[in-house]
Amino acid sequence: TKLMTALVCVSSVENLDQEFVVSGSSVIKEAGSSTAFLQVGESLSIRNLLYGMLLPSGNDAAVAVAEATAGSVSAFVDRMNEKALELGCLSSHFTNPHGLPDDNHYTSPYDIYLILKECMKYDSLREILATKEIQVQYKDKNGIPKSQVWKATNLYSTGEKELPDGLEILAAKTGTTKKAGYCLALTVDKASTAIPYYSVVMKGTNKENLYENMTNLLDKIS
Repeated sequence: TKLMTALVCVSSVENLDQEFVVSGSSVIKEAGSSTAFLQVGESLSIRNLLYGMLLPSGNDAAVAVAEATAGSVSAFVDRMNEKALELGCLSSHFTNPHGLPDDNHYTSPYDIYLILKECMKYDSLREILATKEIQVQYKDKNGIPKSQVWKATNLYSTGEKELPDGLEILAAKTGTTKKAGYCLALTVDKASTAIPYYSVVMKGTNKENLYENMTNLLDKIS
């Protein structure tokens, strides 16, 4: 879901370095919700909000990205569904910018491939999705400078899982909820070619199952 949120944002916003003040809508109380630990009243660039959404997978940052882009979450979700139709994502419908469960919110591995492929057309997203770790600077509600370190959550980038020989990650996004299971979308580069490969695994039963399946797929191209 956050790949689509990022795509709608960068295709709509001309200046990603403009500041946005986090609103109360970013406060998500659902148990286990992933967070970028943003507080109401803090001021961040939209670019840094994208980092907070795509690296630690912050649901709070996703709401802020939506509001910064379209003025409201509902207006942003309309744009998400318009973009899905534009890309030919026929098995997708979005009701929120973060991907928390909703009966009318769904997608498919093929649609995620279409979305990720479109994301790769934007230099800003290529840079963010390839980042393993970043320290961001922003201001708290009183205008006092503040910083956080955000790290990528996929285990290939953290070094906890080994990428097959000859492959390099160009972009990665994890996604996990109880209903969707463990999910991962990758763009990888094969050293001997200039062709990017896209690999998507969804509904893994646990992290081990997710990375076993992903590594098996990647082994076919290494």
